[in-house]
Amino acid sequence: MASRFIRRSLAGWVVIVQGGGAPCDGNASPATLASNKAREALGANVCRDGLGAMRIGKVMVDHRGRFVLVLVLAVFAVALSFASAASAACPAVKLIGVRGSGEKKSDGHGYGTTVDAVRRWLSSHGIPAEYVNYQALKVEWWNPAYYTDRYNRSIDTGINALTAHVGGFLHTCHQSDVVLAGFSQGAQVVADTYQRYLSGAEQARVAGIALFGDPRFKGGQPGPVNVGSFKRRFNGIVAQVYHRRVWAAADYDKVKSYCVNHDPVCNFSSLGSAISCGLHNDCAHLH
Repeated sequence: MASRFIRRSLAGWVVIVQGGGAPCDGNASPATLASNKAREALGANVCRDGLGAMRIGKVMVDHRGRFVLVLVLAVFAVALSFASAASAACPAVKLIGVRGSGEKKSDGHGYGTTVDAVRRWLSSHGIPAEYVNYQALKVEWWNPAYYTDRYNRSIDTGINALTAHVGGFLHTCHQSDVVLAGFSQGAQVVADTYQRYLSGAEQARVAGIALFGDPRFKGGQPGPVNVGSFKRRFNGIVAQVYHRRVWAAADYDKVKSYCVNHDPVCNFSSLGSAISCGLHNDCAHLH
């Protein structure tokens, strides 16, 4: 089983993933090895092909809550060099990213600033990506219709688009896996889609999920899913109205949900702090 651990540093929370697992079949194809290495890099349970353990990457959160993806050098092995063995049309693994509230198609190449950092790091390791183009309605703190209707409709457009992206890709590329990443509203789209709209067979081909500032975040989620300086007694802002998100133990190895203290979206503490965040654009959630 792949091992993972979290260390505290002066810069913030550091997540380091190390590979492991049982040996692969010696007759495995280059494409299969590519998929294994990509899944291992994202913390999934995969076989080990004898090249050794890897230390792939880390995510840090600074004092204002900005998420910064940084590269940690691979050790003992070339981490993802097998990815080139897969065809461009059907790579071993592909990232599908979903931007956050108010982010436009022109922001972060369509992924939004936060998810684009994930895309850039994976791209440097030969993993292709595509973004979901949906409404991503901006936050309207002052508008009652935003809470009762407009936000939910935006979420629905994202879910419909992401479901189509994932289903279409997996149907076309039978041996490929996907990685899902979303920020803010996009994190809710990703997690809602995975939990409620993908089939069991499709879920099995999701190699990893990265959520940044999920509005349905559950501070008391058991297991190793949650990462950050959040307070366990607080939950996401949408979780004040709908159910808090609960991850099953079967998904622990593939999901990381990042949240920081004083983030009114994923660690909501009061309406006043949320409104102040919207008015002054200086809270932990914003980048």
